[in-house]
Amino acid sequence: MSTSSYSDPGEVPPSPRAMMQYEQNRRKETDERDAVQKKTFTKWANKHLLKAGRRILDLFEDLKDGHNLISLLEVLAHDTLPREKGRMRFHKIQNVQIALDYLGKKGIKLVNIRSDEIVDGNPKLTLGLIWTIILHFQRIQKPPIGVPASSEKKKEIDINRRYKFIYCLQDVKPFTEGEGLSKIRNESTMHWQMQGKRKAFHAIEDAI
Repeated sequence: MSTSSYSDPGEVPPSPRAMMQYEQNRRKETDERDAVQKKTFTKWANKHLLKAGRRILDLFEDLKDGHNLISLLEVLAHDTLPREKGRMRFHKIQNVQIALDYLGKKGIKLVNIRSDEIVDGNPKLTLGLIWTIILHFQRIQKPPIGVPASSEKKKEIDINRRYKFIYCLQDVKPFTEGEGLSKIRNESTMHWQMQGKRKAFHAIEDAI
């Protein structure tokens, strides 16, 4: 990036070392965020899949054939969905598509989530799909004023808050976005920004 792209001609561009460290920290932050989401979403899914006698160990692998996804929706929606029993890729895509079509009929908007991507175990889209399902089906009923919530209800509310916190952190734009890389003053500023987010994710992980 040339210095002419900066709004302030006197602004000092970041050093190559600072840029390289920023990129390394950004990638590490993304990996940590995805790991926290995967762990939290897996626990949420298993909580409901238990009612169907199912359990997933790896969120990205165990949704590929569509059966766990369909079972999850059946439990959440108290409904019965058709499914393909074959084990070929075609059958897996069909099962995932059945789940996606069902969500569409429920008025749930899915953006750029395709059945073949879920079958391929795409991490970003799988996390996005489960988060969309959580947003639609997670219902938190707060007790009336003056009536204490049960321990199970308090736990459910805490879990819901944790989901929202993760989503907010995910949605936070990099601190350079919209401001230009000229706002990266030095390596210590960059380190402080990344460390703050990293500590927040570790706090979530410890609470799970």
